[in-house]
Amino acid sequence: MRIHAKKLPTWRGLKFSLSHRLGLRPRYEFGVISRRPLILYTHYAPSLWELLSDLVSLELDLFVGCRWSLEVEDQREIALRIQRWMARHPHHRITHLAPSETEAAVLHRLKIPAILCSKNCLVDESIFRPRPEQPKLHRAVYDARLTPFKRHELARKVRDLALVTYDIPLHRDQSYIDRTRELLAHATWLNGPFAPDPADRRKLTLDEVALHLVRARVGLILSAVEGQNNASIQYLLCGLPVVTTRNRGGRDTFFTPEHVIWADDTPEAVADAVDELVSRDIDPAAVRANALRMIDQHRSVWRGAVEAILAGRPRDRREEPSPDPMFKPGFMTWRSPVEVLRLKLDLRLRPGPAP
Repeated sequence: MRIHAKKLPTWRGLKFSLSHRLGLRPRYEFGVISRRPLILYTHYAPSLWELLSDLVSLELDLFVGCRWSLEVEDQREIALRIQRWMARHPHHRITHLAPSETEAAVLHRLKIPAILCSKNCLVDESIFRPRPEQPKLHRAVYDARLTPFKRHELARKVRDLALVTYDIPLHRDQSYIDRTRELLAHATWLNGPFAPDPADRRKLTLDEVALHLVRARVGLILSAVEGQNNASIQYLLCGLPVVTTRNRGGRDTFFTPEHVIWADDTPEAVADAVDELVSRDIDPAAVRANALRMIDQHRSVWRGAVEAILAGRPRDRREEPSPDPMFKPGFMTWRSPVEVLRLKLDLRLRPGPAP
């Protein structure tokens, strides 16, 4: 008779389990705009409902950013669920950030509070900027996760193509990854599973992404439905004109015909659009300046909404919020249940604003 010894947990597993039980592991991603009154920002994610439940006893103004197109039914259902939450908890006032006129119209039809503001205005423009000293090594770069909705196959006829990617193990589609490698055998993998250097087979830092982007002449975005798409604004701030397909989700908000071509959904059309933008030899500084101008417009809208809340709530002058905290690096942070508990205790135990 064979006796099987019970496998003992590793120290790493014990540490994970203990920190999870004690509430020390990050669970929520949000930014604090103001503590008194409490104003936060977060986005559509499963942890949204945990965060609302944990803060149910507090008066709260919350801005929420959509991560996908509200023209898609399941996303509208999330918006309606938020609306139902506010009806049950009127001390929670929730405003959506709508990235485009189309998305705002969807919310207004549902009678859901919204402002016209793309969450891409949260981008750190000090990281993503032109770097004239860097050589142009590629005609085009596609910064996208290896997942079917990104439609990498539309780039298969683009010459001198570079790829930047990242992986979400929970949503990994190995068959798509393998098929993309075959279709884009001519591409240069700057990181990810097929990068020549094993040290590059990882997720890049934002600084590393920015350095790769400025070494290309054109940025690609090829999905048909998505949210605002971080790469879209990162390309522009780095001075890259963009080839995009027609899409839903709001990424077009910062696009202008001078610096963007909307291509048909064929590899030939995408390749031709890249060639056209390369031939124009557009000044990167002009691309960036135009993007910054539109970003500032969206930031002004959000800033005005926050100021309206502050004007109508009692404020603790001893805790004046820093100006525009939403647009400072590190605003959005992953936080643990213990950190949320600490926030709640601080608001409950410390004296309120002086009359």
